[in-house]
Amino acid sequence: MIRNEAERGWIAGLLEGEGCFTIRTDKRRRGTVYKYPVVSIHMTDKDVLDRFAGLVDHRGTYSERKVQKSHHKPAYHIRVVGNNAIELILTVIDLMGARRQARIRECLATAGMAVKDGT
Repeated sequence: MIRNEAERGWIAGLLEGEGCFTIRTDKRRRGTVYKYPVVSIHMTDKDVLDRFAGLVDHRGTYSERKVQKSHHKPAYHIRVVGNNAIELILTVIDLMGARRQARIRECLATAGMAVKDGT
């Protein structure tokens, strides 16, 4: 759980540099379509992802990717989805750059949620 502004700033910086904000679409029986935000990070620094996971009280997927070539380092991938992603996004959106804020707003709008400017 994010306890202070320093941790919030660290998370925002990590997401600004390494984060990806997308929408996942799940189609269910009877034509129901669910759209929800996903925040993901893919990197080779497991210790950084461990810290991130601890700070956001992670309850999503966290996996190691296979090394594709012998000279590559192991890579790790973490995803925060749905309501947990929304909570994370709303916690850091005001610290993000303009391009990231626009992408976050686009993802939230696609999922049926709007965020006011200045939030």
